[in-house]
Amino acid sequence: MSWNVESANDYFIKEYERYSPDKYKHKPQNIIYKGLHDLELAYQDLYYNCALNACSKDELLDFLDSVKHSKLLLAGNSKALDVEKYATVYAEKATKLKIEIEEGKLSFA
Repeated sequence: MSWNVESANDYFIKEYERYSPDKYKHKPQNIIYKGLHDLELAYQDLYYNCALNACSKDELLDFLDSVKHSKLLLAGNSKALDVEKYATVYAEKATKLKIEIEEGKLSFA
C-alpha cells in the first residue's frame, strides 16, 4: 500500500492542534490540572514529531519504535510539570500509534 505524505502530515498537524497545554496555565495548580497539562503537552509534542517523521511509513515507524529506547525522552520537555508522567504518556501513545499503523487501523494511502 502506498504512503501519502500529505495525508499523514495533515492528520498529525490536526492532532497537534487539538491539544493546548497552555489552557491549564491559569487553572488551580493541583494534581488534576498538572496531569492534564502534561498529558496534552506530551500528545502535542508527539504529534509534532510524528509530522516531522511522516515522510514515509518506515521512517515514522522507526521514529515511534525509537521512542521506547530513547534516553532523551527521560529528560522530558522543559515545560513538563512532572517529567515522569510526561515521558510515560509520550511513550505509551507512541506505542499505540505504532500498533495502529502496523495493523492498518491508521493508514495514509
